[in-house]
Amino acid sequence: MTRRFAFLYRFVGILLTLIALSGCQIVRWQQQSTKRKLSRHGVQSYQLNKDGFNIHFWKGGNGPVVLLLHGFGGDAATTWKEEMLALSKQFTVIAPDLLWFGKSSFSGEASLNSQTRAIELLLNEFQTEKVTMVGQSYGGFIALDFCVKFPERIQQVIFANCPGHTFDYSELEKVSSQFGVHTIDELFVFDQPNQLQRLYDLAAFRSIKVPQALLNQSFELYFKDFPAQKRALLTTLQAEKNRFGNNPIKSIPAHVVWGEYDELFSVTSGKRFADSIEGKWHILKDCGHAPQLDNRKAFTKLICELVY
Repeated sequence: MTRRFAFLYRFVGILLTLIALSGCQIVRWQQQSTKRKLSRHGVQSYQLNKDGFNIHFWKGGNGPVVLLLHGFGGDAATTWKEEMLALSKQFTVIAPDLLWFGKSSFSGEASLNSQTRAIELLLNEFQTEKVTMVGQSYGGFIALDFCVKFPERIQQVIFANCPGHTFDYSELEKVSSQFGVHTIDELFVFDQPNQLQRLYDLAAFRSIKVPQALLNQSFELYFKDFPAQKRALLTTLQAEKNRFGNNPIKSIPAHVVWGEYDELFSVTSGKRFADSIEGKWHILKDCGHAPQLDNRKAFTKLICELVY
């Protein structure tokens, strides 16, 4: 009996040591786990290098094409894993890392126009004539820009927590002040890992206190690179959205999905946008700006119900 307890004690000690040592790699391990799970279900990772664009994307499934555009932070896999798994059962799913996020980049100007051009190249690569677009937050601005430029290529569009052409930069200035920064780009582009906690506080309705080790790892993997380009994307957005006009996509079937406790863009701004494009309005209860953080199951279910 003594030998058994001694063995168990040593085993538990070794296990705890391994866990402690591996803690610094947990986010990267999660990345690899996501990749393996997607791959097992036929969603594969690809790279498109063309005209100075280096576009990393995920693709899988069969049927009509659904394009998923993530928001300002993270990458396609962390944002859309569950949606890719669910939608790929009936559709061809394509989910790119936006330029200067994840593994995507571009040698040219950091602008909304460059993001849209990257999506055009990607869809042309697969000779996609019609596509359903789902854009979350900043990804919604890209979806809207694409709809304005290529309305004939859009089957339908779903915006999640994106106010589109009704976006008011002064509202973001108020949010910046509430979170202790001077401008909105300071909130999204930063040089210290602990500042990432502010972003979680902004995005999620439910309080998420992230251990410092995980903040460090997430910062290194998702937020450290291309700070100048990311700032440019934010500081030029107000001017770029003026190109959209007052009623840019009324002829395109549209849905607008909103977390009822969004602190970045208010429910009022979301409803205003939905009304302006005659889009169908959907509220997600007990969710903030990033519903995946608060109730991923409900968000995924709604997106899958809306896509046809």
